[in-house]
Amino acid sequence: MIRLPLLLLIALPLVAGDEVVMLLDISNSVAPAFEINVSATGQSLAALPDGACVTVLAVTRASFRAPKFLIRRTCIGVADYATDSRPTVARQQLAHHWRDAVEGLHATEPVTDIVGALHYAAWLLEEYSGSRRWIAVWTDARNTSDPNLNTLPGLKKAFAALPRGSVQLPRLAGVQIVMVGVDTIGRDPQYMAALRDFWTQYLNMSGGALVRFSPQPEWTLSTVSGRR
Repeated sequence: MIRLPLLLLIALPLVAGDEVVMLLDISNSVAPAFEINVSATGQSLAALPDGACVTVLAVTRASFRAPKFLIRRTCIGVADYATDSRPTVARQQLAHHWRDAVEGLHATEPVTDIVGALHYAAWLLEEYSGSRRWIAVWTDARNTSDPNLNTLPGLKKAFAALPRGSVQLPRLAGVQIVMVGVDTIGRDPQYMAALRDFWTQYLNMSGGALVRFSPQPEWTLSTVSGRR
């Protein structure tokens, strides 16, 4: 398939704006909601504000050891004048690249490595400490690599291990994190509350902040930052 050139995307003037890493879970546990999450990620890309830069990766069985880029870092420029249409055109190009990236993509990974994806995202974000930094994850939040959070006993074990320092933490100081599309299929309220508590504590100990944990897949920067 012919891919559109990126020249327009990188030629626009930039300011220190939002730096965003989006993570799309492609493990088989999210298969029932996968198309919805793909659509919601595309909508979030289309709503990026001027000056924002974005990278999109898949959450796989080996998210850190073998990162799967869906869109490499791409920036939306800032309009020079009121009728400057270049940022709008840049978003349209980004939408085309997203459609190309997800064509033929399916949720088939047997293991969910959210932890590895967060470590890789943190590494990418380290050099942009002067920007507002975000990680948005479309996932069921059930990490099944290490630690395995797929059962309530596994969650309790992982939660107890956090204060002992036996869980390696990503460097997320100042990063705001959202987890959306967190479905409750086959789960009870006790498990979902424990799942949220684990990620809240894990990300707080990493220096970040979990600002949204929701079954709803829709998310844009304005929904958590108040920006329009």
